[in-house]
Amino acid sequence: MGAAFVFGCWLVISLPFFALLAWVLGAIGRRSSEHVMPTVRLRRMRTALIAVPAAAGAGILGFVGYAILYAAPHDIDAGIGDAWSAPLGSGYTLRAVDSLDSAYITTPTKQQLASRMRRIAYDERTISAELETGAYLLLDKQAQTAEELADIAQLEVRLASIGAAPARWQTPANTYHELVATADWVCLLSIVVPPGLVLAWLLWRLRRIERRAVEFARGDGGWPLRPTQVSP
Repeated sequence: MGAAFVFGCWLVISLPFFALLAWVLGAIGRRSSEHVMPTVRLRRMRTALIAVPAAAGAGILGFVGYAILYAAPHDIDAGIGDAWSAPLGSGYTLRAVDSLDSAYITTPTKQQLASRMRRIAYDERTISAELETGAYLLLDKQAQTAEELADIAQLEVRLASIGAAPARWQTPANTYHELVATADWVCLLSIVVPPGLVLAWLLWRLRRIERRAVEFARGDGGWPLRPTQVSP
């Protein structure tokens, strides 16, 4: 869901910018093409006007690539739909549907545990969860065991007995955002860099058309200047 939010913000913010950029490029192309023949002017205008659809298409393809090549292999929700998913390590996953207030944990065998947690803590060895009932759940990722404890004092004793670090408690929402922080940056780059490259190529193409038109005009004694214009 986090990636979808980033993608939606990118669309809302970037597409108007690309539309304005396309208009500016079109105006520049039209102004700089007044002295050239219609075919060259048409090429410049066409190159400028495809900026918006080309950039948007590149952004969408970048997002699809992110979803297939990064999000899916890392068990992170791509941001499409109402599911939340983030890896807790060793095959354990933090999941939720609709809202992170209903977050739960799935095991490597896809068993659902700790539904509607109040708080969660995790490290390389263990996952701890405070349940709505007031009890605590301890998951040992190495031994792949689950143990329910009556209170936090028992949890702390159990963590110490297996050599695990003290629990660092967070809400499920904060834990999710911490787990997907890197993924959000990858998603953002995936949907920003491709449009940027496309726009850079379009600007290079506009410049190339301008340079070739000028060089051709100089080499041909004036063509493709307008027939009514006298070349120097």
